[in-house]
Amino acid sequence: MPSSSSSRASPPACALALLRSLAIRPLNWLIIFVVDLFRSLPPLVVIVLIYFGLPSVDLSPSGFVSTWLSLAFVLMAFSEEIFWAGITSVAKGQWEAARSTGLSFGQTLMSVVLPQALRLTIPPLTNRTIAITKGTALSAPSSPSPRSWGRRARRCPTPTIPRR
Repeated sequence: MPSSSSSRASPPACALALLRSLAIRPLNWLIIFVVDLFRSLPPLVVIVLIYFGLPSVDLSPSGFVSTWLSLAFVLMAFSEEIFWAGITSVAKGQWEAARSTGLSFGQTLMSVVLPQALRLTIPPLTNRTIAITKGTALSAPSSPSPRSWGRRARRCPTPTIPRR
């Protein structure tokens, strides 16, 4: 599950970081809001909100799907911030040198900056993926058994203790 989650979260996170580099202010505010929201909420809260909250709008994801989605959103938020840090950590001289050769902003970003940024982001992305892997243990609240405990308790007769 973690490798699937990390492979699904990284491309959207990289795309959000690239969109953020365009410096369109309202878009940046929206990206920063979403990223900060998912970075600040504990993953267990996101799992519970998806698993118990979505049935109120007639969507009932399974425990696996709600855990997968929530951990993918949390990893996407952290990954976007890591990609953004990688993009901003490339020296300004690299940008200027690429632009002076006649490359456009997009060509500079894709051909010069992004390859360097991706190399810089491998260690923190690996660290985050390991942390998300540990977060899979949080799926216990969305497993089938907690929801059925109440029903099971009502069906089972009360045990009687024999008297001596």
